[in-house]
Amino acid sequence: MRSPRYTTCMPDWRLLAAARGLNLPEEDLHRIEPVLDELYAVLSDRAARIPLTAEPLINFRCEVEEEAI
Repeated sequence: MRSPRYTTCMPDWRLLAAARGLNLPEEDLHRIEPVLDELYAVLSDRAARIPLTAEPLINFRCEVEEEAI
């Protein structure tokens, strides 16, 4: 069962770009909309699987190997 906190409708990418003040050419919007739709579908499905009782990650450590420095 899907979580009620997520909807299945796709965002209006053109409207969101305009709201952010991005002046994207029409051909660029036409090219990237399918990619954004697919990314949104994958991420929203995964986000819907996160239990409501899950705690957010508040501490992240990225260990760097000495050889990489």
